[in-house]
Amino acid sequence: MWLTKKLNSHTENSVVTGKLTAAGNSSSGEAPTVQSSDECRTTETIFPYGYNSHAPQGEKTAMLGSFCLGINERISDELQPGEIMLQSKGGAKILLRNNGEVVINGERFIKRN
Repeated sequence: MWLTKKLNSHTENSVVTGKLTAAGNSSSGEAPTVQSSDECRTTETIFPYGYNSHAPQGEKTAMLGSFCLGINERISDELQPGEIMLQSKGGAKILLRNNGEVVINGERFIKRN
């Protein structure tokens, strides 16, 4: 609910889109750089617990202040409502299907009871 209120507010903390101009390097402590109406070099990325990602340069982002809320990406035609896909820039892919099936790089694993 807090985030929804923030999204609808017209204050300086409204959500804006930008472009990742430098991916940063977490091992050396470099933060990603995002260019929107202003350039932000102290970007922190918001993830659900257990997730982690290092977005490549050039991706469109959604920003709230100095926080990156995520990468703007269209939903894949491969997914049905409720399904999840993890995909790397190099093409590695994991699909979690609604029927319990897991597809890793095209290889299907079927849940057996």
